Amino acid sequence: MKFELGEHKPESAKPIKQHRKERINRDKIAPWIIYDDKHRLVWNKPAGIVLHESNHHRQDLSMNDYLEEYCIWKGISDPNSTTFKPSFGYRLDKDTSGVLIAAKDYPSLQYINSVIRDRKIDKLYKTIVVGQFPKTLRLDKALEKSFDKDSERAHVVVSKEGKASVTECKLDKMWFHPLLGKLSMVTVKIETGRMHQIRVHLADAGYPVL
Repeated sequence: MKFELGEHKPESAKPIKQHRKERINRDKIAPWIIYDDKHRLVWNKPAGIVLHESNHHRQDLSMNDYLEEYCIWKGISDPNSTTFKPSFGYRLDKDTSGVLIAAKDYPSLQYINSVIRDRKIDKLYKTIVVGQFPKTLRLDKALEKSFDKDSERAHVVVSKEGKASVTECKLDKMWFHPLLGKLSMVTVKIETGRMHQIRVHLADAGYPVL
């Protein structure tokens, strides 16, 4: 029996992360930076980008990839350093656009984490929901997270056994869509930061996020 070795292709041996980062266009990153000082980088994250690599997004460019590439490009960090690397202080879901703050050093990351943990900063979101929303609505129901081993996904539901979760909402405007019916633009303030909190709370209240 004869075996033949295929042609060696060095590029196929590259780590998946390196393959991802080679697709980054640096010119695309610059408009996303809305503030930059000695300690922090503030980003305007577009919708459709995951924050970090996961089993479901191994091939997808993440915000961490963009952050790392930008910091190398601007000389903010050393790619070969084994110490602290610039990091985001909190997360936004893939389909959520908005402000992300990255710390350039460890004390700055600790500070960002502390002001969020101690609720010294407001987290406001704009969302469109189905239905005619009331002028104000406070949702105070515990949320429980479980993990499905088969799908490898987390599920979040309203449950008395879950963690305390509070969402405050205010109607901005309401209009009628010829196919979808009544829609509402809502400003949402979350006092807690549970996974999928806004979507689960609003769906439970009868106003699913569109």
